[in-house]
Amino acid sequence: MKYFIILFILFFNQINCQLNLVKVVTSPNIINPFVITPYYPGSDNQNLYFTFASTFNTPTVLTGCYAAIYNNLNELLIDGTFNINLVEVAPTIGPSTTNSALVDFNGFQQQEQERQQKLSIDTQQPKNKRPWLKAAIIANYTMTMPYTITSLMNSSTKSFYDYYYLHLQYIANPIKGTQTTVDFKDAPFEFNAPAYNLTIENSIISTYKTNNKVNGFGLNYNQHLSIVTINNIKSGSYGLFYSKDLYNGSNPTFSNLQFIKSLNGLDYYYYYNKFGSTIASNYEIVIDELTGQERQVSTTFSSDLQIELIQTEIIFVNGWASCYCSFISNEKIELLNISDAIVVPISIQSNSSNFWTSIVKMLPDFVSNSKVQISITKPSWNTELTVTPIIQIIPAVKFNTTILSNQFFLVPSSSRYAYENKQIQILVELNFTDPSQILNSIDYESNGVVFLSDRELFSSKYYSKIISIPDKLITTSKISLNIFGNYESVGRISLYSITSIPFDFLEPQEVALTTTGNNTIQIGKGIEFYTFFTGTFSQTLYEIPEATISLTPVGKLTTNSKPSPNPREFFNISSSFPHGFTGFGNELKWTPSIPISSDTPTMSFSLNGTTTPSITLNGNPFTKKDFINPSLIVKFNWANSSTENDEFLISIMDSVGVGQSTCQFKFATNSYILSPSSIYLKSINHTYISQLLEFSIKLKFNRYFCSIVSPVIDCSDIKGNRIFENDFSTSELRQLFFENFDQCNTSLSSTIPKAQLFTNFIIYNSNSNITFSLLFGNVLDQDYNVVVQIFGDYENKGPLETSIPLSITKFISQTNSAVFKGTYNFPVNSTTMSKKKFISIKVSKQSDSTSTFTLSTKELEFINQSFLKAQTTTTVVNSQFIIRNIDYQGPSLILRDLVLLDFINNLQQLTQFSITSSQFSSIKNLTLTIKDSFNSYSQSLVYLKGDSTSYISFNDSLLILNAKYNYINPNAFIESVCDVFDNCYELSPTALKTSKQYSNTYLNPTIRSVVIGTPTFSRNYVDVSSSNRKLKISIDLKYSTNDIFTASFGQDPIFYISEKQTNEKIQCPLKQISNLSSLYTCDMEIPLYWGLRMIGQCSVWNMIDSNGYLNGGIIQNCPIFFFYQSFYNPNIWQISVTMNDTIMYISGTNLDLVPNKILDTQSLLVSTSNLTMINGTLGYYTLKSPATIPFNISIDYGYDGIKNISVFIQTCMKSDCSGNGVCNVALSTCTCKTGWGGSDCSIDMTFKCVDNCSGKGNCSIDMTCNCNKGYTGVSCSTYSPDLGLSMEMNTSKQEPSIDLGSFSTNSTNTNSTLNNVTKSSGYSILIPYIQEIDYNGKLVKNYSFTTDSWSLLSDENNIVIYNTTLTEYSNLFVQLETIPVATTREWAGQLLTLPDHSIKYSVRIENYTFVSNLNNLQLVYQASPNSKLSPECEIKQSIAWGAKKSTDMHWVTLPNNQVSLYGKFSNYLIADGRVVSTSNEGLEFGTTIQVKVNIPFFRDYIELDPDFSVLVNPNFHEDEYDECGVKIENSSNKTSNKKWVLPVAVVVSVVGAAIIVTILMSVLYTKNTSVRTKMLSLKLKFKKNNNIQMKSMKN
Repeated sequence: MKYFIILFILFFNQINCQLNLVKVVTSPNIINPFVITPYYPGSDNQNLYFTFASTFNTPTVLTGCYAAIYNNLNELLIDGTFNINLVEVAPTIGPSTTNSALVDFNGFQQQEQERQQKLSIDTQQPKNKRPWLKAAIIANYTMTMPYTITSLMNSSTKSFYDYYYLHLQYIANPIKGTQTTVDFKDAPFEFNAPAYNLTIENSIISTYKTNNKVNGFGLNYNQHLSIVTINNIKSGSYGLFYSKDLYNGSNPTFSNLQFIKSLNGLDYYYYYNKFGSTIASNYEIVIDELTGQERQVSTTFSSDLQIELIQTEIIFVNGWASCYCSFISNEKIELLNISDAIVVPISIQSNSSNFWTSIVKMLPDFVSNSKVQISITKPSWNTELTVTPIIQIIPAVKFNTTILSNQFFLVPSSSRYAYENKQIQILVELNFTDPSQILNSIDYESNGVVFLSDRELFSSKYYSKIISIPDKLITTSKISLNIFGNYESVGRISLYSITSIPFDFLEPQEVALTTTGNNTIQIGKGIEFYTFFTGTFSQTLYEIPEATISLTPVGKLTTNSKPSPNPREFFNISSSFPHGFTGFGNELKWTPSIPISSDTPTMSFSLNGTTTPSITLNGNPFTKKDFINPSLIVKFNWANSSTENDEFLISIMDSVGVGQSTCQFKFATNSYILSPSSIYLKSINHTYISQLLEFSIKLKFNRYFCSIVSPVIDCSDIKGNRIFENDFSTSELRQLFFENFDQCNTSLSSTIPKAQLFTNFIIYNSNSNITFSLLFGNVLDQDYNVVVQIFGDYENKGPLETSIPLSITKFISQTNSAVFKGTYNFPVNSTTMSKKKFISIKVSKQSDSTSTFTLSTKELEFINQSFLKAQTTTTVVNSQFIIRNIDYQGPSLILRDLVLLDFINNLQQLTQFSITSSQFSSIKNLTLTIKDSFNSYSQSLVYLKGDSTSYISFNDSLLILNAKYNYINPNAFIESVCDVFDNCYELSPTALKTSKQYSNTYLNPTIRSVVIGTPTFSRNYVDVSSSNRKLKISIDLKYSTNDIFTASFGQDPIFYISEKQTNEKIQCPLKQISNLSSLYTCDMEIPLYWGLRMIGQCSVWNMIDSNGYLNGGIIQNCPIFFFYQSFYNPNIWQISVTMNDTIMYISGTNLDLVPNKILDTQSLLVSTSNLTMINGTLGYYTLKSPATIPFNISIDYGYDGIKNISVFIQTCMKSDCSGNGVCNVALSTCTCKTGWGGSDCSIDMTFKCVDNCSGKGNCSIDMTCNCNKGYTGVSCSTYSPDLGLSMEMNTSKQEPSIDLGSFSTNSTNTNSTLNNVTKSSGYSILIPYIQEIDYNGKLVKNYSFTTDSWSLLSDENNIVIYNTTLTEYSNLFVQLETIPVATTREWAGQLLTLPDHSIKYSVRIENYTFVSNLNNLQLVYQASPNSKLSPECEIKQSIAWGAKKSTDMHWVTLPNNQVSLYGKFSNYLIADGRVVSTSNEGLEFGTTIQVKVNIPFFRDYIELDPDFSVLVNPNFHEDEYDECGVKIENSSNKTSNKKWVLPVAVVVSVVGAAIIVTILMSVLYTKNTSVRTKMLSLKLKFKKNNNIQMKSMKN
């Protein structure tokens, strides 16, 4: 039975009561009615809470309203007079953030489709706004109605009625006294309260006893698995069951039952009973429901634990240095007593699952008179082993230890140390005087714990190592250190011991985290997030502030006096720096956002373990109760051969759903986060987004781990209910959680070897020789081949460098154990660089080569971690080793006199740090880390040998580094240093010689408050089931003084979006577009299916200023809405096929629906039902014949009609490579013929720069000139001094157009002045339209732009930004920036020089949807002169093109009297982050020119880069130039004046496209390589008819 939290949300068109005269609609629309009741009732008196949402003219409080509750029999139960209170007025920002209105997207889509049908396909206008997505302006009201539980119950049956409804009366018109009455019978609600529910008997069917014995030997306690079966139809407890174990006498133990799954009307739960040390024959366990009944079901069982088999034997792997005792037993051995020492063995369940194999490391102390006593306490068992006496020889060792750091900062509980386990460091140096004794390894022990076992013994004579003692072993009392040598002949010998290392224990004063807000959360305001406290941190040294809030329900468990279980933790919220943090580094404040995560009326919260006052929830926003953990079930589909993939089918079911990172499944080295955004998602429930998730994981699972490793499931729902299990050794539990699990070992046609690896020791015999020693268990015979394989990479994907076959040296049949050994020789010399090598181990049967398994480096590392224990019994499975220089002697030499000196610091210059050393010739690089008192972040300075830019000054013994900032009371330390052979060492932040705590005089830094603007999104509505979930976010960040905020210390502000019900966050770093602009932007991709639980809030954090102050805040208005397009239809992202192939891939969501929706009208598919799934978002069909031309696939979307989806043809940019090459389909690249280049072979490589740029510049890869400073023009042949040019550059506020004009100079040279005609002339540059062209050259779509097409996004600091939309969600951005002073910009790897008075004209297209991927876009730039010349003069001044053919144009000049517009066009674009080449086409329309930039297919974005300049000739000698300004070719007068060049003008780009205006002394005409076209008759016709006609140039 369900327990509803019932809240009425009443939607009115208009409402009023009393005082204000407003129109009233008497039939409000009620949605989602539910009533709020407590789960733990403290009394019978409760409250119903109602929320009304209504449109309004003038909002007011409604007083004196009569309300009543009726049951389904129309009987009055509760009534009274109440006030309806105004809570808040919601802004008009759309349906996304206020929950003020529901949006019918199907209706909107239908309207949009009808609108689109009215538009011609060739004249489709850009859509900038979607007016139909506006929400109504609303007001929120609440009403509270007291009631008693019994008033809602049938007095005779003590049960609740079938349903209830609300009756409401209020005064609609206070002047006329009109009364309105409404009965909301169309919105009835149910009522359930489990604490009062009459539950049918026998809902608990049984407790299933898995066996009559307790598993495990030698435990301090034993555990027994119980499985409980529940009739979920009869139960009213919402899954809240607990066990009460009565075997502990008067103190019963309570355990919550863990939910497994529902099947055939039954719910299955499990729990482990924990037994004390006293063994008894019978136990009683009570299972109880959390209801008001005393119903209990109990079971009794007995424990008959007994030992059936234990065999044991001593094994010497490398003599006494690694001596082990091995065991075979019928149950797992948890604890052993060896010679009165309690040890924990390493245990693995045999592949046969009948026995356990265990090993434990033997120490010399275990041997007494050649005897080893071994025993188990529970049940009683003991044995005695005889061993060979140990040779009592103590090797001679000269020992030296140097304390490198002796300060320990105790990190506050609210923080985490950035340099963990690096505070206390000791340099250890040993000289071995007796090389006859073989030392295998050195163990380091502190305070009784072995924390390091070092096998890197490169020399038999000398050893040097930096040892860092783990922080967790350091206490205020002492630090002890013992160093042991593990010798083959004498075992473990103490080499060095000190009981107390002197050190400074520094415990900083911690400021407690305190509550500063109200602890009462009012429900009914529409606010489900509530920030209720602010914590303050005292941050010192290199701490990272952290805090955790634990939310726990408060109240009685039931109405009866039964004892309550231990408090159940529902939800943890951990800080995630820098989100929510503000302040200076030495006093940070954290302001978290807390979702209401409990279904109870009150919660207590504890902060970092300190309990604080409880939170009272006046009501509850959740419409669903959920008190049980998610169900996670796995079906294993094992492959039948090693060439096939295994499959893990995982189902997660939960009534409220799981989060993005709250569920995880692990099996051996394979770990998967199971979230709705996972690529492994196969299907999703079509009713509630996260109730049922199914995942398909395909992999080649290493069958070696089938029985020796248990899967791990860890899954929590969004309310914190968690299932965690890592022990599935019991078959009954495996059968309930897993399907086909036990077939892991038997499914393959050939079985793998049964041997199980326990150790893999690497022993250094010298710098160039090592020995591998491997111990295996479960070796039944000697029919084995073992090979060690060496790789140069961790993933073992690189080439196999060598293989070392091992031979079996010992076989112990009593315990089925064997030792394998082999030696590896490798060359090293005095120049060898340090290299890490990675190991894999291959095991096979000699008699059957197909019976084999391989353990990779990652798997060996996993085995080692699984075996690792923090004590002397630790076994080691080495997975890698290091090859070093033959002369390597450790860190001693390089650290001997490395010292960090004092610093140079004042407020006028950046801080400088000095380091001294006599070994700089041996130091390759060094990193200095700095953190000052007020900054939350540390910074690093890096010295690189031979790089003079990495330091201020350097000599043989002194290095001076210049910091990037001015620091206040900083801490600094040398974090790492590497020698020239790549031997690197990490040093302590508290080191004696290489760290410093500086102090200096400073002024208290000021605090400047910030103002965070409202974010602008590239689109406000995102379908999170689509492939295009990318957003561009723009936001203004300023100080309260209106100054621009500029980020400091290399830290970007971070933009966050949080999900309301889960508190999960996504983020992106904000980048400032210019130092002169307050506008910041970032790109964010929304995870698949994320945000469907409503957007909680947007925020910006990590705003750190130049003083180190950290700032940020929550944004009140965040107009973004995420939705799911359809649960009932597939959402196709793309259908693709490689040219001439038959495999057609389909990507998208809900692909399991495709076979029932796909329409093969052209009979292209082999079968419509044979969709083969690769993962949750990718599958494939097989075509009957290879794909050669574009085609469509039809999908039936039901009410939405049939959609034809263009199939993406995987081929070259142009499938015919422009007729100048051959397409390599597999690589999608063109191989061009000689003389042709570019991605599509459309670029004529024989075209060259004019006159090779006259030696005054360089020829770019675009075959245009980049001129040296002072020169300009097509060939850089004209010198251009500054003549004081001025001009007007006007950018329109309605559209991205540039008008250039009013040219003038302040030159006193009469021969360098501009005439009046030129002064009144000008140019206009704009983008008139964009076209989509298909692969046959046919026009598909045309987007024409007018002033109404554009929106102005920003206009400040000489930067104007516009945007418009092409298709839905496709944006075109244009940015115009005036540049008063010359600068340089980089574009596609090229450096552009922009002169004074330039304008940067940037263009970017995002998220465009092509009709076909074989199509391309053509973006058109248009330039027009504003001429005062006569038509005859216009005819004489001809347009010149730099090209061999019109379709491959590089530059153009457009003359206008003394002025000529010079345009340069790059052959390179940036498409989806990569540089691609293309060609440009030139067109003329009278005196107007257009340049079409060919844009190939792209997915996310494209950026363009044309470059324009204006060339001006003010020198008009009448005998040299005619009246039109055209040079007289046969003039006898030879010009003696210099031709001055004035750099002036304008730049256009897309992240770097430029229009550069320059004034020249002469108009440049093109010859030879340029195409000069004169169309006199066409121009005259153009002037007469005023009719633009398109003309394409000819060769």
